[in-house]
Amino acid sequence: MTATHQGLPVSIKIADREMRRDMAGLAAELTELCQGAAMVSGIRLRTKLLDEGMDADIVGAMGLPTSDDLADFERRTERTDGSTVR
Repeated sequence: MTATHQGLPVSIKIADREMRRDMAGLAAELTELCQGAAMVSGIRLRTKLLDEGMDADIVGAMGLPTSDDLADFERRTERTDGSTVR
């Protein structure tokens, strides 16, 4: 899944076997994937803005996620089998 930094999906690929799952579970996982993809996109935007010389205080005020935010999200969404939603 690819999403904008606002969490809007840009592209989604779903394997055929996933379409046979419980739809509520699939929907919950897709929502988590959107959130995770949004964080990754936001982190990339944060990095780009800082690399282009934007003031760190201004970038911080934009509320874009950090790598620590992503790590916390991955811990919260960790599955019982040890995998995470990515």
